[in-house]
Amino acid sequence: KSFGSGSPAIQKIRATIAVIRGIGRDRFAVCYLDSSARLAEIPDGESVTFSLSDWRGMREPERGQVVRIWDIYRYAKGWRARSAEPIAPTGTSTREEVRR
Repeated sequence: KSFGSGSPAIQKIRATIAVIRGIGRDRFAVCYLDSSARLAEIPDGESVTFSLSDWRGMREPERGQVVRIWDIYRYAKGWRARSAEPIAPTGTSTREEVRR
């Protein structure tokens, strides 16, 4: 099942990574939507996962990192985002490293 009339959530949604799981090619992130980004289709407290192979950042995602996820579908085992990226400060590309 996907959002609306059979199409995925296309808007980018803020979420926070709770944990990274798996080994090798099967690694994935488990995240939860930020309270300001809640969607009616995804109940409060329900997780959304994304494969690290779908990650669009220069560095691997980390626990506690706030990210944007989109292209979200419902599967038998839960919600899955097919795209994810880090949130960079305004005016920078998500593909660029942000110096701390």
